[in-house]
Amino acid sequence: MTESLQQQKKRLMEAILERLSQWEKTSEDALETLYLNEEDIKAIKAIDKKLSEDELALFQSENQELLDKVITKQDEFLKELRQQSKQLSTQMKQMNQQKNVVHSYMDKQSSLFIDRDM
Repeated sequence: MTESLQQQKKRLMEAILERLSQWEKTSEDALETLYLNEEDIKAIKAIDKKLSEDELALFQSENQELLDKVITKQDEFLKELRQQSKQLSTQMKQMNQQKNVVHSYMDKQSSLFIDRDM
């Protein structure tokens, strides 16, 4: 028995939700999750083009809870990525400040030395 377009779409959405739910909050895992979800979203868009407006409306009404869960998980995923990005940016700024302090100190220290052989 072949899967209907609506069943395929639902299966793809469930896979997206599963990936978002199992994300381990690492950047490596985020990249894989983003890539795989992007592939599934492309497939969903292709299915949507094949469905009539009535079929799309029916799918949405029958699967509203799933749609809401996917949207919520996607929002949480993106919020966490933004937070991690901001945190990484802050850490990099702190490292740059430390580097500048060290360089500034070293520049000042080198000017204190006098060449006695002159």
